[in-house]
Amino acid sequence: MKNYKTGKNYAYLGLPAHFLIFDEYVAFMEMLGTKENTAVMNKLKQIVMLGRQAGFFLILACQRPDAKYLGDGIRDQFNFRVALGRMSEMGYGMMFGSDVQKDFFLKRIKGRGYVDVGTSVISEFYTPLVPKGYDFLEEIKKLSNSRQSTQATCEAEVAGVD
Repeated sequence: MKNYKTGKNYAYLGLPAHFLIFDEYVAFMEMLGTKENTAVMNKLKQIVMLGRQAGFFLILACQRPDAKYLGDGIRDQFNFRVALGRMSEMGYGMMFGSDVQKDFFLKRIKGRGYVDVGTSVISEFYTPLVPKGYDFLEEIKKLSNSRQSTQATCEAEVAGVD
């Protein structure tokens, strides 16, 4: 690759990041047979283990991050971990590791959770209450359109300068 530089990644080359969002991951894997389950795991493993340098990231959402569906070291590759709601002690262990020295408070408070941003420091946080009927996909579409419009404007300005 002509522009390759050791230690650089997709951002250095001006490439955008891409995110695969996989909601209800464990429920999906439960529906598959052994052969299909293995095929999905192999593809996800490639994305997680090889995709980071190229700007491809995986976001998994599930009720319970069971090691059965995150085997072969794939779980260790997730640097940003979020646990929402009231989980069991075992659930926190699955999410953040069984060796964590953290007292998790099992309070029933809407929007409360824990996060590890890749530093192995687990922090408590609160999410905003989203009104019923809020259309996330529409808002994401607006943000994407705005970004594309801004990028096109910048490219047009650069083209006009040359």
